[in-house]
Amino acid sequence: MDDTAKDQIKPRNSGAGEAQNGQSKCECIPYKPKNDPGKDQPIRRLIKALEEELASYSQTPTEATKKFADDLKDCDKEYQGLADIVKKYEEAYEKLDCMLTEANKNKQDLREWCDEKGGNENIDELWEEEYEKKEHDICCRWIEFREKFNSLHDCPWQSDKTAEELKEDFEAFKNFEKTVKDRLTELKSLHAKAEELRAKERHNSVCAILIEYCELLLNLGVVQTWAYRREECAAKAQAPSQGASSEQGTEQSTADPCQEWTPETFLDKWTPEWLKEKLKAALRDLILGKYDRFRRYQYWLQTESEMKKWKEECEKFRKSRREEFIQEAEDVPEPAPEPTPTPTQQSPGQSTQQSAEQSTQPYPQKPTQQSGQKPTQQAAQPARGTAA
Repeated sequence: MDDTAKDQIKPRNSGAGEAQNGQSKCECIPYKPKNDPGKDQPIRRLIKALEEELASYSQTPTEATKKFADDLKDCDKEYQGLADIVKKYEEAYEKLDCMLTEANKNKQDLREWCDEKGGNENIDELWEEEYEKKEHDICCRWIEFREKFNSLHDCPWQSDKTAEELKEDFEAFKNFEKTVKDRLTELKSLHAKAEELRAKERHNSVCAILIEYCELLLNLGVVQTWAYRREECAAKAQAPSQGASSEQGTEQSTADPCQEWTPETFLDKWTPEWLKEKLKAALRDLILGKYDRFRRYQYWLQTESEMKKWKEECEKFRKSRREEFIQEAEDVPEPAPEPTPTPTQQSPGQSTQQSAEQSTQPYPQKPTQQSGQKPTQQAAQPARGTAA
């Protein structure tokens, strides 16, 4: 039985809402491998260390140990495929310069088309207040309640959800090259749509497309991991008052919402080396997430096994104890008689008289001296005039 498991569960203090509903939250501290080589070491070393730790459970195999063994094999395959993913992105990266230059030129076209009628700052305010801010409020409330909902479940259930999230994050980095190409294709579609609306003299719609185009262009390489979503919501919640931020946003949008963006902005940041490091970090997190799930379920299944075993022992003993006790009672020997104390030889009445005297004289009494008699000498003292 894993005695350390009890240290991996930490109750959270319930908030006002949870207290009223009689609910409490469970914060599960992730398990850490015994011999983690560290995040700077190759992924293979981490897998080997976990395989060695898994071998220590060979005496207590469960479905969790079998599942984790398969997980480690899958992660090892993923590790072997990282080089191919990075290589494929390197090839695409060499061709991105032309595509990014085209995207930058289309951005300038949209800026000129929007300025043909002088632009409209009210469109910026509409986008900021009714769409950008509203999306943040709605989606961050979803993240907030999702976190609360997950925290109400036990640790094994939470470890399942965490492993699923980490798997999604890893897949997002694996598909990074495809995501960038899809976003560039979407930018071309926005440019073509704006061109059609300009021909119809719907200038406000052209300006609206410019804002959306810039938003997508600025986030061209952003990977929407679960950690990113949480951090984004936390950052916006701690931002200055919405009035000040809205005013700053409007001023920036009026000038050009993505004026400082250039192809080099993307190429300098989202390099093949960046993707390689992100893939390694995401795979490491995924392995550790699956390790945590394994430890949760291993402890759960072992505890369940012990519970069932002792339940059977309890029922078995309760069923047989009466008959066994009655039968065994026949073989219990009789108790040995207590020894009787031997009385001392005394004259009749002497013992009774001495007891009475002792009870009436709490302290030793000096012998009385009769009148006309001299005190007798102690036997140990020799008589005067005799030799010693």
